[in-house]
Amino acid sequence: MSTTSTSNPEPRGIRQTIGNYIQTHSTTHQAPQAHGAIRPSGLDLTGQVEVVSKNPVAIGGSADVYLGEWVDTSRKGEKLAVKFLRFAHLEEKKVKTAKKLAKETKAWVKLIHPNIHLFYGTSLGLRPASESPAMISPWMANGNMTEYIANHPDADKYKLICQITSGLVYLHGEHIVHGDLKGNNVLINDAGDAIITDFGRSKIMDDTDYTTSLMFATAWTAPEIFLSENEVSVSYKSDIWALGMTALELYVGFRTLWGGARPAKIILMVTKGTKPEPEAYPSFPSGYWKAFEGCWAFEGNDRPEAKDVYTRLESITL
Repeated sequence: MSTTSTSNPEPRGIRQTIGNYIQTHSTTHQAPQAHGAIRPSGLDLTGQVEVVSKNPVAIGGSADVYLGEWVDTSRKGEKLAVKFLRFAHLEEKKVKTAKKLAKETKAWVKLIHPNIHLFYGTSLGLRPASESPAMISPWMANGNMTEYIANHPDADKYKLICQITSGLVYLHGEHIVHGDLKGNNVLINDAGDAIITDFGRSKIMDDTDYTTSLMFATAWTAPEIFLSENEVSVSYKSDIWALGMTALELYVGFRTLWGGARPAKIILMVTKGTKPEPEAYPSFPSGYWKAFEGCWAFEGNDRPEAKDVYTRLESITL
């Protein structure tokens, strides 16, 4: 593929890369339901969605999220999350990212679980001046877990952490590592249920059980990721560490994690073997320590599987 000038990028190559992949792999399938939403029968939603917010309603490190709606008048009023990814400036990297995105969306579209954010498909051309495709999902008006707990301090936290753990059990059963599990990446639907989202860093695992991610959130990050000499590796086991930190966050708030230490100090603490202890988090229910303390084992292989954590949660007497 020929490259174009970075001062005047040509989006068509990126759009064709994604569009061709979707057209090739978008087989007609039944329209399953999750969270009360009905998924369309194909992955290519170009022409079926419109953006209704002038500005982003959420801004992340690698994407902007806008509010959208279906063009179809019969589904008018059903709000959508329209997520535009940001691409690198170099054309070769853009195409590589586009191919990778297309394959990962193909995996995500197969995921059907009450605690996993339903993925509708991809739409091109929603922003004519942009080469970025839009990823379409149901809109969650309650926002993420962090926002929800701040506004609803009496929410059923036990229910939420059970649902988050259940979603992670499902992901791992589908050979997918999330790679960035934390409160900001757990949405809350209209029924007050937890929905794991943001698969921008998730990976499809192969037989090595490891893959790479260049971005991570310090307070939720396992020690082996900090200690990696070459690549930043995420795995099922690093997801388990993050699950434990997310449970802790749910009860004590993210600002209290690691005593509110700065990232550099957190890295030093974690790599030296420091882990959460009951005396540092008195508001974390005492019965939960048995369920989650294994999540913070220094060695990844000493951590439980997600299904084991879920079993322990079920045995908790509140």
